[in-house]
Amino acid sequence: MMRADLHVHSTYCDGKDRLEDMVCAAIDRGMDCIGFTGHSCMPFDSEYCMSPEGTIAYRAELERLRAVYGDRIRILTGIEEDYFSSDDPADYDYVIGSVHYVRYERSDARYEIPGSPVNDKKKGTEERGAEDAAQLPAAGNSGEQAGKAVYLSVDDTRAIQRSDIDQYFGGDVYAYAEQYYALVADIVRKTDCDIIGHFDLVTKFNEKDPYIDTTHPRYRAAWMRAADALLKTRRPFEINTGAISRGYRTEPYPSEEIRAYLADHGAKLFLTGDSHAKETLMYRFEDFRAYENVAVEDVIRGFRRNRH
Repeated sequence: MMRADLHVHSTYCDGKDRLEDMVCAAIDRGMDCIGFTGHSCMPFDSEYCMSPEGTIAYRAELERLRAVYGDRIRILTGIEEDYFSSDDPADYDYVIGSVHYVRYERSDARYEIPGSPVNDKKKGTEERGAEDAAQLPAAGNSGEQAGKAVYLSVDDTRAIQRSDIDQYFGGDVYAYAEQYYALVADIVRKTDCDIIGHFDLVTKFNEKDPYIDTTHPRYRAAWMRAADALLKTRRPFEINTGAISRGYRTEPYPSEEIRAYLADHGAKLFLTGDSHAKETLMYRFEDFRAYENVAVEDVIRGFRRNRH
């Protein structure tokens, strides 16, 4: 069995270690393949993702590392493409498609965002225009799709997420979840991704302090609609242990119920670490190996962009 982690971040985005340090750690751990997936450039939030210049440097550095270490480990150049990203994912070995934001839009162009924590912490999250609006499914209670928009991070902090739900969705957590899963349902069309990333990221903070009732009919209907849409694409889903390594959850994304539903309906499922540090490569894969139903080497063979 190939030892590989295909969801890995470095200091080019929000990871803790340099690309070369991650490669060397992977070699030391006896890994056969490491796939880097820097966060794609975002036009409204530069805090955690690669810059345009950084993206060029990231690709060049991975080419250099392949020349140095390619006889000891296979190195893939991937990208984690967000739904709202401005990047072109065409020239990568593979793409993970993920949703990290919901978009709230007001028809009143004079509307000012009144001190939301997400906008206090992250600059530039408000924009004019609606380049993506025509592609965006209807949002909970957001009104008409026009005028100013604000992008709400679903995985920043619990306090920010709860504040956004209260401020922009009137406290209706299920409208917020419905908006999130509407975007997830469309992620393959939007990004042409090879892997569907952390399907239920919206529940990142829910395990320790539940505020989304995951048995609620509206919540279950929302994720099932997304799952049914994505199952038709035949793209594999990652079983992501990243929130475990960072202390947010004790089980991977997606949840046990969602994993079972996907598996029962023919989805391909395989493990990734969403690693942001060399210590968390292939994080606890041995504990969750039973959840996989496809070998990682078969996932790699299925990449339509594969060059290496």
